[in-house]
Amino acid sequence: MVYIFQDTGLAKKACPRSSYTGGNTSCVEEGSAVFRDCSQHLIMTPSGEALVTGSWLWVVYLPDRQLSLFVLLDGQATVRPVLTMADRQLGGDIVLNAQYFVYTSPDDRQGNIRGLPFRTALPVQQIFPLLEELGIQDWVGRTRDRAHADQVSWPEPPTATPTATFQVPRSTLTPTSTRTVTPTPTRTPTRTPTRTPTRTPTPSPPDLVVDTL
Repeated sequence: MVYIFQDTGLAKKACPRSSYTGGNTSCVEEGSAVFRDCSQHLIMTPSGEALVTGSWLWVVYLPDRQLSLFVLLDGQATVRPVLTMADRQLGGDIVLNAQYFVYTSPDDRQGNIRGLPFRTALPVQQIFPLLEELGIQDWVGRTRDRAHADQVSWPEPPTATPTATFQVPRSTLTPTSTRTVTPTPTRTPTRTPTRTPTRTPTPSPPDLVVDTL
């Protein structure tokens, strides 16, 4: 069974420039599709291909990047990258087990994205930085819903570890009011004036009295 998402080009034949002549093949020319229970089915994109065996496989191809993404949630698949698109030269096998993914582009467009190794089978728990970089969140949501409907395990994004915050408790002591002591003014003793003794005048000697005879 194949689930084709909106704006996806899918052909029930080999991709252009492919030398494959057998049947039971599909070409995802652009967009996104899910392949479920497609045993011995060869799924191609312009820059890669995957042979699946009883699998649940999500395939994405982005023409502007010439990038192919293969996400295997169940079963097993063998992916072969296209090294050069002009003559569709294929690289070595990359074996995908359940809950692994791989992304690839031609040699002239290759390069690691968000530090994820190129053309390497990686656990699906590491896929979220790649999905964010590719800007395919809409397809991601619909693919997740399809996986849940098919009872296939879908990876959950890592949750950020909350940063512990420490709050210094306020003091529980109730400040006591400080009694302001108003200083009692010191009484300056008044100086009792000393009484100046009055001087008793010494009587003048009496006038000379002359008796006349």
